[in-house]
Amino acid sequence: GSERLDDFMEFLVMFSGSSLHLKNPYLRSKLVEVLAVWMPDAGDDEGRPQSRRQRRGQVRPPSFASGLFEAHPTAIRCLVPHLIKLYVQIEFTGSHGAFYEKFPIRSNMARLFDYLWTVPAHRATWKAYAAEESGEEGQYVGFINMLLNDLIFLLDEAMKKMVEIKQFEADRDNPQSELHSAPDEEREERESGYDQNIGYAKNDFSLADEHLNLLRYTTSEITAAVLSESMVARVASTLNYFLLMLVDPTQRKTFRVKDPSKCGFYPEQLLGDIAQIYANISAADATGRFAQAVGTDERSFRAPLLLEAAALVRRFGTAPAEAADALERLRDTALEAVAEEEELDDILGDDVPDEYLDPLMGEIMRDPVKNHVRGTVISSFCRSVFGGLLSVGRKTALPQSLRRAELAARREERCRTGSVLRTATALPPSKSPSSSQS
Repeated sequence: GSERLDDFMEFLVMFSGSSLHLKNPYLRSKLVEVLAVWMPDAGDDEGRPQSRRQRRGQVRPPSFASGLFEAHPTAIRCLVPHLIKLYVQIEFTGSHGAFYEKFPIRSNMARLFDYLWTVPAHRATWKAYAAEESGEEGQYVGFINMLLNDLIFLLDEAMKKMVEIKQFEADRDNPQSELHSAPDEEREERESGYDQNIGYAKNDFSLADEHLNLLRYTTSEITAAVLSESMVARVASTLNYFLLMLVDPTQRKTFRVKDPSKCGFYPEQLLGDIAQIYANISAADATGRFAQAVGTDERSFRAPLLLEAAALVRRFGTAPAEAADALERLRDTALEAVAEEEELDDILGDDVPDEYLDPLMGEIMRDPVKNHVRGTVISSFCRSVFGGLLSVGRKTALPQSLRRAELAARREERCRTGSVLRTATALPPSKSPSSSQS
């Protein structure tokens, strides 16, 4: 019996990550479904998957598969890397319904990740794999990018449903609204839509909670990918966007319904997780890159919201006090970064030569890269090109499709740009690089 189970575990682990034997990621995801059912504490008494909220505080009971997951050498060596690869690859199944099919599949993976992180041997494999694959072309960077894509989509969709739910509840409570004068058929249709919206919101919030939790606990020990040139600005802007959504008073009113828990909406816990992610990344941000990315995010950064978030986290107790303290420190360092950017803009003025400006973004190229196919120099991997390459695999918004390997950093361009910036910051505010040369 046990030998046959070992062999079956070997099959599930190896084939789930083998595009050679099973090319279609959707078919490989079926093997992950089996692993998710086998996983210790895989469900409630009736076998239904439990959410993180339901599992919180529970002691994981032993199961027949505990030994297979926690001691099987192939599983320890390969399961986490294979799941991470499949998480990325499931984006590209080729099916017309692939966009929506991926969410339940990734939910199974998220529950597996949640369990595997608690097993020291799997966590060690995870950290080693992340260290190897956190370069600009690494699988772990692609994994983080897909995770952010899912989070943004799920929370956006859930919040849209909350707006519709709130509107229906307001109309239902107002005797003068059109709802009460509408024909019975229309009123029943709207009530049915209300119930459906609650179901959709609950599902989206549940999936988002699993993904946010995954980002929370992994960033406590793995931060190289989120602090990489290609991802740090995206991570910062995503967190800022969520913070704006949950803390800004105007935004919060938009989502205020009678019973948020009925919709699966627990804003206090969402805020606690986001605060902890900010704190985790800030603790590893030795160079100040993350703080700069947070502060220079023009779309969503609001300095007072970090202080408000810190106060709310302390009040609700949904994150350690250290996380609230980290938010307050981050606010100060982010504002310093904003001041430095503004000072540099004042020094440089409008006299920066075009060769130092990114043709797509219109900003100074601090980390230029060269498209070796077209011969053009463009801005940092993360903002102009790499995000698109990560999301669609091959193509970007550029006129010609590129592979990531076809883009290479130009050291001489970096040195020239760095020289311009150093010269500018060394000059009095009234001078610029071009005026000093004339």
